[in-house]
Amino acid sequence: MVRNIIILLVTVIIGAGLTYVMDYTASIPPAQKVKTPEPMQEVTDAHDVRTGEVVPQFSFQDIRGDEYAVDDFQGKIIILNFWASWCTPCVKEFPIFLDMAEDYKEDVVFLALSSDFDEAAMQRFLTKMRNKKASAMAAKNVIIALDDNGAITRDIFQTFRLPETIIIDREGVMRDKLIGADWSADDLSSLLEQYR
Repeated sequence: MVRNIIILLVTVIIGAGLTYVMDYTASIPPAQKVKTPEPMQEVTDAHDVRTGEVVPQFSFQDIRGDEYAVDDFQGKIIILNFWASWCTPCVKEFPIFLDMAEDYKEDVVFLALSSDFDEAAMQRFLTKMRNKKASAMAAKNVIIALDDNGAITRDIFQTFRLPETIIIDREGVMRDKLIGADWSADDLSSLLEQYR
């Protein structure tokens, strides 16, 4: 008799456990497919920067202490790159921009605006670049500035994701925008040849 009671108790406990598990799993929603994010929509406020328009006016001080305004580069093709040393795609594409600035030194200005909050981190990255590409980093057509407060990057150009690059023609018109690092050196070279 005790044996029958034990068997009955075990059966009731197993039954209750199975009921609990089945109720619990029924309340879990089925797995859903993860959607690929949609491309970033164009910003449509008063500060929106669009290709085909004249580049907004701005001035800055580069890391050497020299003062510039974007108008200073009129007559040159400008590669305006928004980057940061903590941004892996930015770090990957930076040497390509240096190569282009070197290959097109008579026609192109590479203007790199860093969004680093830590100037020392930016300087460490630039030191590595100087060790790898000394002549390009020393070139007069390579201009690097820190935009740590976002006055140019976010406030004027409405850039919130890095990297982002704008190709500006000799007349100061923004012609192409590269968002992300999904492009090749050949793609960039083709763009530069169009405006050469």
